[in-house]
Amino acid sequence: MAIETQKRWLSRSLIALAASAVYLYAYPSATISFGIVVLFHVAAGIVFSVLLGLALFRLLRSEGLLARFGWIFLAVGAILGVVLIVIILYAPNGLIGLRQRYGQRGGH
Repeated sequence: MAIETQKRWLSRSLIALAASAVYLYAYPSATISFGIVVLFHVAAGIVFSVLLGLALFRLLRSEGLLARFGWIFLAVGAILGVVLIVIILYAPNGLIGLRQRYGQRGGH
């Protein structure tokens, strides 16, 4: 995939992520539409993370200093998002199962 095509898809998925994040922040509620937007946000985040992972090193070589910092910050955010997804999916009883292994503390 050419770098321009990757940048185009990265910008599209970033716009979709920003729009869904604004909706999720502005209208927090336990509704079906909110759940659908959460799932969309997760899917768009995964697509963005994969595309960014494929294009990051080429982008860092071809961009200026300020753009490099921007891409690095986006990569850090993508890594944190993937870590959050993994924790939520694979550790429903707490952070990597620690709560289940050691029990809850503090009388909860």
